[in-house]
This record gives sequence, structure tokens and C-alpha cells, in this order.
Amino acid sequence: MHNSAIPRSVPALFLLILLSICFLPDRSSAQDGFTLGTAMPDTSLSGQWGGSITSISRQWWRLILHVTAYPNGPCEAYFDRPDRSLFGIRFRNASCMPDKLLFFDEQTNVRFEGSYDPFDKSISGTWTENGNKQPLRLRKIVTVQKFQEPTTDVPYITSDVKVINRRAGVRLEGTLCQPSLSGRFPVVLFISDGGPQDRNGEVGGHKPFLVIADAFARRGFAALRVDDRGMGHSTGKPSTMTVEDVADDAVAAIDYLRANPNVDTNRIFLYAHGEGGLAAVLASRMRPQVRGICAAATPAVAGTELLTSQIEAMETKRGTSTNVVDTYTDLISKWIHILENTIDDDEAVKAMGQVADAVARNTPSLKGMPEFSELYGPDRNDYLRVVIMPWLLSYMKMDAPGILRSVGVPVLALYAEKDVTVPADINSAAMSNVLDAAGVQGTVLTIDGVNHQFQSCTECSPEESERLAETIRPSVLSIVLDWADGIR
Repeated sequence: MHNSAIPRSVPALFLLILLSICFLPDRSSAQDGFTLGTAMPDTSLSGQWGGSITSISRQWWRLILHVTAYPNGPCEAYFDRPDRSLFGIRFRNASCMPDKLLFFDEQTNVRFEGSYDPFDKSISGTWTENGNKQPLRLRKIVTVQKFQEPTTDVPYITSDVKVINRRAGVRLEGTLCQPSLSGRFPVVLFISDGGPQDRNGEVGGHKPFLVIADAFARRGFAALRVDDRGMGHSTGKPSTMTVEDVADDAVAAIDYLRANPNVDTNRIFLYAHGEGGLAAVLASRMRPQVRGICAAATPAVAGTELLTSQIEAMETKRGTSTNVVDTYTDLISKWIHILENTIDDDEAVKAMGQVADAVARNTPSLKGMPEFSELYGPDRNDYLRVVIMPWLLSYMKMDAPGILRSVGVPVLALYAEKDVTVPADINSAAMSNVLDAAGVQGTVLTIDGVNHQFQSCTECSPEESERLAETIRPSVLSIVLDWADGIR
């Protein structure tokens, strides 16, 4: 398939999923024989840097650059565009000498070259995207202290562990927390949302899995969280992972826990976020030792319905006009129908272009709108070839209701009222229906005033999450702990 640059005006949800799954920073990389994480970061360059660039329609877009720099040049870097709900876009090549910083990625066709000014404490340089250059000045962002993260002095034992998935030939590294008292303890295994994540489930500077695992350990549970394939020191290719692969890794982790003499193998719980809830159900079907599943913000509708509902929720939240939102969702619904019924890529691109032209004939003003500039511009075919990438086809075919109906253990399903990624209204209703159909003990709750990460929020936008000191609302944490504690 043609490897085109990512169009800047692709509907936000398409890009959000694409970038979060395909281009998250790979923290396991090394440069020139240097293993990242073996030395202390350079504190002058490491951190979050903020600035602004202009879009194709001359709008100002915030840009946040995340840098972890090590002595003598090696570093990691990725960037966010909060105004377009795009996060974790990785630079696959990065070098961080103070007099020259160079980040580029051929796949996304983005490059930044600049230098650090120690007197002004800023980074200045040139941002190049799709051949377009513009100056960019970045200043360091002071991050908010996350008050729920545990200190080093904790009342339980932590140890680094290795989980081997022999079926897939991968090694998953992680952290096991367990009470310091003797005995056999119930245990919770964490399963992350779609896209590769580290053992802490880190997003926007928050480490929700670390915070939740700490709470479980203080309650008398053991807790295991692992780096996903290709993250941290885990092996494997994250770009090829499916929900079934995540479930297979979870099964390997369950088997690891079953062999631990300190684990009560009759009380193994799974805590899963987002699409991880579907993997948790699949894993529970293969291992009857699973006693219950907490599914937080897990999709319960088919992939196509989720996709259109996400676009509507995100664009409405962003302030996009109703007419534009309706046009987005109508156009994408028609594209989905084409993709579900067309095998050849060239034929799909041609048919999708014809649909776009038909929509424009009914609404001629579309061609003048910045949101649709790429769709009616000379590079339309490149635009459409991004849309038909295999990961999106797989996402649209996701049968969440079918997977959830097969669950055979108690489920606590939590949804966030202000969530624009997994909208609570349609998903909570669908989850209630499938749990009733499955005939299991199910509790479905919608939490008021929280975002996708279950943080108390005001704006409840993805970019606000980074500015919040709270990682997860304490009352939500109590609900999860009490639920698991009550299942014997």
C-alpha cells in the first residue's frame, strides 16, 4: 500500500487512532549501542516543551514536544497536537546535542532541527512537515505534581519480573507488587488500552496503572503490570498486535501468577482500560482462574458505530459546527460501507473519491472549508490511502458485543460521563444489554464529571488531562477496590 504522508486535515478520530496505535514512541530503542535508561537523563533538555505552529488553513495549533535526553547525544522524542487530539507521535530518529537537536521521521514526513539556548532556556529551530518549513520556538512546560503516585517508601514488596509468552515467542517485563505479610493473596493483572503502553499505562504524564496497583497492594492484593510488546524492555512488535495478541499475553501473565506460591489462584482479577477490556474477556475464557473483570471505558458497540460516535463527540467538543460534524459522519459512514465491500485498494480510493464529489455537489461550500481542503485538493488519493490502512479496517470490524456476550465471570464496567473517546451513553447501554445476555453478575456505572482516564475535569478535553494533578478520582478507585474485595 502507498506510504503517504499523513494529511493534516484528516478527520480527528481517524488520525487519533492511527497515530496512537502506529506511531507511539518506542521506548525500547537504542542508538549507537547506547541502551536508553542506563544513564540519568540530561535535565536541561529532558521534559515537555511547548510552542505553536500554523496549520494549512493558517490556524495556530499548539505543539508539545516530549524529550528524554541522555549524555552525549542519544535521546527519545515524540510530540502531541492537543488542539487536534493527536498524542504520542513518535520521531523514529532523534539526536540531542545541546548545540544541535535533530528529530525526524520518514514515515510521518516530519522533521525538527534546532538548538538549545541555555541563557533563555528555550529551544529554537525549524519545523518541517510535508516539505513546508516554519520557525518554531519552544519553552519548557512546568508539569503538575501527580499527588497520587506512590513514593519509594511503600508498605509492600515490589519486584521486577519477566513473563514469557512461549506461543508468541515474546518476553514481557513488568513489576509485581505483593503484601509483605505471609500467605496467599488475591491478585490483579492490568491490561492496557489499544496501542502499546508501558507497565504504568502512562499517558499525558500520568501513570494510572501505577496508582491503581499501589491502592490494590495497600488493600492486601498482589498486582502485576507489564510493558506491552515492544515497550520498555519487553520484546515483540507492537505495530502488528491485535486484541487476540493482547489476550494471549494476558494468558501468559495469568499462567505466571498461577505458578507463584503467594497467589490465591482462585481470586485472579483483571483490570482493563479501553479495548483492553475485550482482551480481558478473551483471556478469561481461556483461564477459568479469572474471578472477575473490571472494564474501564471499554467499547461495547461495533467498531463502525464507535468510530462515528467518537468523531461526533470529539468534533462537537472541539466546537466544530453541526453541519460540518454531520457531513463528517455521513461521509465516513459511506466510506465504511465501501471499505467493508471492496477488496482492491485502488477501487476503494476511487469509490471514496466519487462519494466525496457527490457530497460536495449537494453542499458546494464544502470545497472552501479548511476541514475538507485535503479531500478536495490535488493530493486527495494520498489522503484516502491513509484512511484505508489495514489497522483501520481491523478496527472497524471489531465485534465488541460478540466478544462481551461470551464473558462468564462477574464484570464491573465503568464509563466516564465526559469521555469523548468511548462515549458513555451508547456504550454503557450496550454493555448492560450484553451482560444481561451473558447471564453474568454485571455492574455498569457511569461516573459524572470525569474524562476517559476517570479524572475529575472541567474542560474534560484530552489536553486538560496533562494539567491535572489527579490521576484518577479517589471515589472511582474506591469503587474498584470494594468491588474486587467483595468477590470471594
